[in-house]
Parts: sequence; structure tokens; C-alpha cells
Amino acid sequence: MSPTSEVTIRLATPADMEDILHGFRTYYTAHEPLSGAHKIKKMTPVEEEYYMLVARKSLSLVATNPDQGGKLVGFLTCHIYTPRFDQEVADLLAKYPPDERFITIESIFQKMDRETNLLEVYKVDKVFALFSLGVDPSMRGKSIGFRLVEKALSMAQSLGCKIASVDCTSYYSAQIAQRLGMKCIHEIAYADFVDENGEQIFKPLPIHTHLKRFVKVF
Repeated sequence: MSPTSEVTIRLATPADMEDILHGFRTYYTAHEPLSGAHKIKKMTPVEEEYYMLVARKSLSLVATNPDQGGKLVGFLTCHIYTPRFDQEVADLLAKYPPDERFITIESIFQKMDRETNLLEVYKVDKVFALFSLGVDPSMRGKSIGFRLVEKALSMAQSLGCKIASVDCTSYYSAQIAQRLGMKCIHEIAYADFVDENGEQIFKPLPIHTHLKRFVKVF
């Protein structure tokens, strides 16, 4: 029996939201390269609400392990991006004072958005966006992340989306995207992403060198 045969991949339900939030607060925050490289280590309230805004879109996936009583051991938050989402985010941010950690992390994704503009390039009105991937450290190396991304791509196609995208901040997530036939259309080197003084903003572990945007066309 394969090591992942016991793990169930399914759509997240409202009952999973607290477990997903716990995953964000613990293993995702510590191990995602941009989050882990920021000087402020704890996820902030605006950041939590932003991530959970996507998690609650009814398109996210979870991995649960029956051998651990159905414990959630991984998640992939997803949503169908349209320009309306930008207004949802703006409305959320208006509720909070400026947040240094959130603004800094989002700045590199905003640069990626400006330099790719998927809606315009692919002449579509929506994109199936794979948003945040987290796997419990005790369950890594068992292809859970691969299975979550694979399921999400299948779901995107079944929903009639013409393209799916994912921004990979780590070497490992980029490897998953490549293995599943996604194409890297743009990348930003962390060494080149600097502040007004020319200092590198993000300095994750050396294996993580770029933010890469991958796309799958159906």
C-alpha cells in the first residue's frame, strides 16, 4: 500500500475552516519562503482574514488522514479570480490600519500581476487561481502537495475555466507545477527584488530563489 493511499483529498467544508486557519498559523507561516523570510514572523490579523477570504470560496481542498482520526494534514486554497476579487480585497484592507508584513509580502505578487496580466494576455474573464498550499511537516515527502494540485487542476477544467495559475514561492511547489505540465510564464528573482535602499527584501533559504508564475491552459 502506498504511503498516501490512506490520505483523502476532498473539497473543504465550512467545518474545515478552523483547521485550515490553524494550518496557516503553524506550518504554513513558518515554512512558506516569503512568510518565513519576513522579519515579522507571526501572521497578522489582516493577513489571516485575507487568506481565509479565499479559503471560504468553496473551491479549496483538504487532505485528511483517517489514521489520525481524520486530521487535516494539508490544504490548497483556490478560487476563481475575476476583477471583482480586487474590490473584495480592497474592502477588507479598508477595515485595518496599514500592515507592514502584509504590504511587504503582497508587493512582490503585485509586481508579478503587473508584469503578466493573465486576463489580458490569455483573453479570458476569469482564472482558476491555486492560492496557498500547506502540508503538515510530519506528512511531507508523501506526494500530498502533488495530489492537491493535481485535484485542483482537474476541478478547474471541469468548471470550464480556460486557464489555471499558481504562484510558486518555493522550489518544491515549482517542481510540483512542472511535473503536472504547468508552464512557467514569468519569474522574479528574490535577489533582484529590493527596497528603496537597494537591499534585498526577501532572503529565504538558498534553495528558494524565485517567485514563479505557472499557467495551465485547458
